[in-house]
Amino acid sequence: MGITISNHGWGRANTPGVKIIGGGGSGVKAVAVVSNGMVIAVTVLEAGSGYTNTPSIIIAPPPATALWPNNATQAMGLDLGSLSPYDNYQLEFIPALGGAWSNLGSTFTPPSATSTQYVNVSGSAGFFRVSYVP
Repeated sequence: MGITISNHGWGRANTPGVKIIGGGGSGVKAVAVVSNGMVIAVTVLEAGSGYTNTPSIIIAPPPATALWPNNATQAMGLDLGSLSPYDNYQLEFIPALGGAWSNLGSTFTPPSATSTQYVNVSGSAGFFRVSYVP
């Protein structure tokens, strides 16, 4: 029995389980081989018997990692355009019109006419602007 892997996956820290279903037979046993976080092969330990069709091979998904809301930072990406490459800019924030603008983070220097800046938006509402810094 030969096994062809069409999607090696990524990020595996442990060897996943292998389940072989269908095909009309039984008794086949196999293990996955992981290298550099990818499933690179499936080794058949016992061929089983009675298979009249090609069975399906299922690789167990990696264990889910829980991410609790209080451990995550809400962020927003601001897509900026019409910038002069390699000039300095400052992102600014104001919570309400009529207030004072404040700097948000440090200055940035885009390598092209567009740039995406990510900002923490937890519990905040307001307005953003970008200013040229000579």
